Amino acid sequence: SYTCSCVEGYLLQPDHKSCKAKNEPVERPPILLIANSQNIMATYLNGGPVSNISPTSTKQTTAMDFNYIEDTVCWVHVGDSSPQTVLKCAKIPNLKGFIEEWTINISLNLHYVEQMAIDWLTGNFYFVDDIDDRIFVCNKSGVTCVTLLDLELYNPKG
Repeated sequence: SYTCSCVEGYLLQPDHKSCKAKNEPVERPPILLIANSQNIMATYLNGGPVSNISPTSTKQTTAMDFNYIEDTVCWVHVGDSSPQTVLKCAKIPNLKGFIEEWTINISLNLHYVEQMAIDWLTGNFYFVDDIDDRIFVCNKSGVTCVTLLDLELYNPKG
């Protein structure tokens, strides 16, 4: 005989075999952030728009991630040339819209970055550059960046 259980943050379903994520806080339903060539917008998982979040304007977004702890979305904003490609971030506190937009000056070239991830614990940014065939990490301020892998990577993906 066996007993099923779920890890923290999940609830055992009535079938006693599967788990479902808790929606906590309950007043804050999950949303999906979608980036395209002109903006970043938010929708509920059922496809309905989040009415109090107007899309934020972007030129071209190639990578994006959300830091849940800080209610912050960050994205690679591609410019016409490498120096014009920057990392931008904006707060979305309590789903009340994109506010406090700022730029983080990353010391390495972001022009060919197609994937990124934010480490919620350290605030570090991880980037995958599929043209220069490398994976690199930058600290939260963007001042210190280190290449993690650049040998025998061919068109890496995140």
